[in-house]
Amino acid sequence: MAMRYIVAILLALHGLIHALGFAATWRLGQITAISSTPTFPSGLVAGSALPRFLGVLWLLLTLAFISAAVRLATQMAWWKLVLVLATVVSLALCIAWWNDAKFGIVIDIVILIVLAATTWVARPSSA
Repeated sequence: MAMRYIVAILLALHGLIHALGFAATWRLGQITAISSTPTFPSGLVAGSALPRFLGVLWLLLTLAFISAAVRLATQMAWWKLVLVLATVVSLALCIAWWNDAKFGIVIDIVILIVLAATTWVARPSSA
């Protein structure tokens, strides 16, 4: 039971880090941890429509990871689906922000591997 809460806290913290992407793309304060424009595609202008749209995705990921964490901690249904969807989109944004979010790619891949292992590998066979 304690492990479930620890994992939920780590997922929520991971989600909160995504808020930096929103703050950077919307230029809210002096964010230096992440660029206001993605690495790929290159040549985007800070504050233009696409970076701002991607910034909204960063914010939605914050909410999705926190939702998955709360659902895990309270044993609500669908937490794994929410987490998988959030992680896949997070992985895409981390690739887009390659220069700033390489470590996020590692975290997202670890989340997907652990989810796969606990869902399919650790499940007892029904035979």
